[in-house]
Amino acid sequence: MKKIFLAVFISLFFIFPKNLTEAQEIPDLECVGRELAKYVNGVIDNAGSLENVKLLSPAFNLGSPYEVEMFGYMVEYGANFAALDGFSGNLYSHPQGLDLRAYQQYTELGWKGRFDSYGKPVVITEFGDFRLSPDDSTKDARQWLIDEMIMEFNDVHSDPGIISTLYFSVLDYNKYGGNAGFSWNNMSDGEISTVIASNPGVAGANSASIVDGTGSFPVKVVSTGTGLTWVLEITMGPGDIANTIAAVRSAHAQGLVPVVRFCHQFGCGFSADPAELAAFIRQLDAAVDQEVWVIAGPNEPVAELWATPECQGRDWKVEWWDCSEIARDTETGEESAEFHSLRPYPASNTCSATNPDLVSICGNDMLVIEDIEVTPRDGSCSGSTCHFEIQGQTEITIDTTNLELPILGNTGLVPNGVSGANILSFEERVNEYVSWYLNGVIQRAEERYFISPRDIYELVNFSGPLRKLLPQQTQTTLRQTQKNEVGGTRHDQIVACRDGEDPTACYVRQQEEYERISEVNITRPNNPTTSYIPYSSTEDADGYIYGPPSSWEPATETIGEVEISNLSIDYDQDVDSLERLYFAHIFENKKLGETLQSTYLPGKPPKKTFTLTAPLLPTPNSPLWPDWVTRYLLDHGLPILPDDLNDLDIDIEIPLPDALQPDGPNFDEIPADVVLPEQEGGCTIVGAVNNPGDDLYGELDETTRENKRELSGEKYEDFIENEGSVTGVINYTATFDHTFDEAFSDSDNSANQTCKSNCLLGPLDQMTACSAQCDVDFPPSTEQKYTARVVIKIPVALEMPGANDIWADFVGGSGSIFRKMFPKIGAGSARDKIIDLPGESNASYEADNILVSGGQLTNEITLAGNIDKPVPGSSASVYFPHLGGISEYFLKDIQKMLRPKGVSGGQIETTKNECSINCNTSATLSPEAQKYEFLRDIVIDLAGRWTETQQNPGKNYAKECFNDVINQSVAKGVNPALTLTIWLNESGASNYTSSVTSCVTQDFGINKPEIASDFKAQLNGFLALPGSLGYEDCAYDEDQNWEAPIHGFLNRFKQGGCDPTDEVGNNYYELIQREWEFLNLSCPFPDYPTDMSCP
Repeated sequence: MKKIFLAVFISLFFIFPKNLTEAQEIPDLECVGRELAKYVNGVIDNAGSLENVKLLSPAFNLGSPYEVEMFGYMVEYGANFAALDGFSGNLYSHPQGLDLRAYQQYTELGWKGRFDSYGKPVVITEFGDFRLSPDDSTKDARQWLIDEMIMEFNDVHSDPGIISTLYFSVLDYNKYGGNAGFSWNNMSDGEISTVIASNPGVAGANSASIVDGTGSFPVKVVSTGTGLTWVLEITMGPGDIANTIAAVRSAHAQGLVPVVRFCHQFGCGFSADPAELAAFIRQLDAAVDQEVWVIAGPNEPVAELWATPECQGRDWKVEWWDCSEIARDTETGEESAEFHSLRPYPASNTCSATNPDLVSICGNDMLVIEDIEVTPRDGSCSGSTCHFEIQGQTEITIDTTNLELPILGNTGLVPNGVSGANILSFEERVNEYVSWYLNGVIQRAEERYFISPRDIYELVNFSGPLRKLLPQQTQTTLRQTQKNEVGGTRHDQIVACRDGEDPTACYVRQQEEYERISEVNITRPNNPTTSYIPYSSTEDADGYIYGPPSSWEPATETIGEVEISNLSIDYDQDVDSLERLYFAHIFENKKLGETLQSTYLPGKPPKKTFTLTAPLLPTPNSPLWPDWVTRYLLDHGLPILPDDLNDLDIDIEIPLPDALQPDGPNFDEIPADVVLPEQEGGCTIVGAVNNPGDDLYGELDETTRENKRELSGEKYEDFIENEGSVTGVINYTATFDHTFDEAFSDSDNSANQTCKSNCLLGPLDQMTACSAQCDVDFPPSTEQKYTARVVIKIPVALEMPGANDIWADFVGGSGSIFRKMFPKIGAGSARDKIIDLPGESNASYEADNILVSGGQLTNEITLAGNIDKPVPGSSASVYFPHLGGISEYFLKDIQKMLRPKGVSGGQIETTKNECSINCNTSATLSPEAQKYEFLRDIVIDLAGRWTETQQNPGKNYAKECFNDVINQSVAKGVNPALTLTIWLNESGASNYTSSVTSCVTQDFGINKPEIASDFKAQLNGFLALPGSLGYEDCAYDEDQNWEAPIHGFLNRFKQGGCDPTDEVGNNYYELIQREWEFLNLSCPFPDYPTDMSCP
């Protein structure tokens, strides 16, 4: 491994040579290749036609097999190399390390063949020999080394495809200045002239330095008299445009060919948005009048991930940390990353803050549908009419793995301690989420330090209202309060990182110095990290999702022809009936809302208090004060006995409970202009609002909390452990009558039963023989079959903490922030009423019948919601009280009102109910694909019906993308009907909702966040699976006893493993089989995805 990487790291760490001793972790190469392909294509598309700029590929490390593999992924994911003007890369000789000289690496690692296939020229942007090292022991052989370098230069330029080699940090530092850290690469002017003598017009100098605006480097290159003709300097961000133009113009003035490279591994002012780099390139193109070569991406992209932050995977997992502890590596004990500064300790509710009141709301009913086949034998018949009684037991599961809390905040789709991915723009954050709107996006530990002039736009527009409205002293007081609460009601979280004096983005280099709340010196004037301390708690609060009680109403219900009665559910233990959920941003938004209210509510009376004044009279027993005093003391970690309180020697001021407060304005009172939303059957709420939110961690189980008791003793012994889902067994009785076509003779079932009953009256030893004589054959007419549909409706409920308080403060209450901006609600105003819309997320309902008596189970489906317009159980809606109304009125209405006329909200203001999609909407069915045309109307109809049942219906793309799905499936040899079934199941045919951030949808179920909004990558990802070795080996493994190879394929697709006992994977296999039938194919389920035999 060391032999492979030495070449990589010497070139990577030119800015920070001290890090040469540390190995660089290799990221997910497929991720880098895929995202870099998208990035480069984005630069090409956004840059458009250029007059003077020649675009080069990212500068690949031509000595790294890892970059070879990554390049292959770029090709696979459609990198448009053909649209570039050339390729670039870095190449060094280092026989002692790689056992290959430079040009050998270039050819034997396959770069020459790859580049030549495009017919594009190649610029070697870093070139040299690592034996020009800081180790003085090599200096004795200097002349021999120069001879080697002559040979290497001539070898490289014997290849007509390579048009230039730029020697890295080659100018003599003592004579010309430059990067002192890499002076060991320097050569004398005479040595340079000797090495490049055969063709100086293709040789150049890489400055290893950032553009400084002086334009001096090209002048120095010419002054060497060596004949060097190419020059390269480094640009760090959009703010360097003037310096870059100066450097390029200087090169042109000196008759040199300039090359522009962007950024280095540990810093970049460009975001991962290719449009930003493209805009820079267009500016440069317009400002110069001669040729300049520009690298359209990172230098050595496997190591420099600024254009592909989604691929910066980090080792982080949910742990249970006591309020007095900080997160540490469980093996080394060193401080470790936290999740995000607005949610540092998810699902680690160990602090003493009182949990807010819980508010209940129903979720979609679970609809368990079982088809029971009966014959007259199974019933009690009179003539041709039979009465049937079915006893059934069905195991149900409410899977909350994917359940998210919408509207209030999102720390998962922004840079955090797990990933550098920045999926949500600043505009989307403040427009879509309460937490981001109130806190602002600046001064967050995970973001860059906003200080340069080019940051003014962000500083002004994304700082949040509290930073603008609150006096500095008030802000300081709020932050000091958070410092005081450390170890009591909050963890001592990381608020900033430093790399030197100024703050820097946390977790990028993973070598930053963490700064915690307790360490920030608030009294220090102009301390840059003071403003990083949050105004409020960032702890989670507790909530729950519930299955039904042991029995529920109605006790008897008739659906269709079948009457359901005796409904009950058995749980193995009480904790199986509920799932503990962890709600982010509850304490935070409640406090921020109250703080914002305080800026305009002079009439809100202060809370009256009761004071315990020290010293208190001693008492040998319990204190003689009300329960609410005891509760306050317990909630704040204070002793409850007078003697113990006297030891503290402090006065304690306790707010009186609301019932004892004097009369005054009740700003939390909900006026009559607030109305409930429309609700359909099965708890289907019309107009619920959904966007991607923070994980509620419903999937946590006991194994996830291994360190809980190790760190906290038995403090949390009675903690309700999640099992990962709500699970139980439903018991039911189903009764119905059916009239068959023909009546029955005396030998029908009734006669048989009567005969057997009479046998009981005879001698015991003759009973068996007597009964056998009763089992006479039925006449043919009695073998008729009938299938009845049993529908069981199962209620589901959620309890959310603090929802009423947040609703009252932000929208519903008479003193709410919304009413301050919109004081008149009613006829003739902007809003005639306020609809109390809920938020929405999705859980997965699953059912598995384990016993039926009185008939035979032939089919089982799990659906959700309104029985008349159900949705698949995998897309069940779970609601959150009030959050949709907060989104519509507090976020959207207020921001629209405050924006200047003509200014939209950015990306979220696109056409309602639509999101962009990158399928080929202009495709026509290929000749081979035309046989599948009959599926078009079926798929569009299914997707339409499933879309209409969503509370925020949005738009599916069944019509627009149908041809693309069929064509690609046929081309890849995958059964198109199966691809359509997966598409419908996983996303309702790309059923995006009206919120653009909800466009982050896994169209074909490829569970990789980095392609969650990429239809093309999702489809390609799915179609590649059937031919992959992992899937084939699993599906065709005879030892696994799959029902068919596709059973193994779908099991692995769902769960990632290869376990035929995995019930979740097996249930998914059965689900896809049932949904296959929705296509009305009259076809057997395929044996494997590549089975094209039918249709």
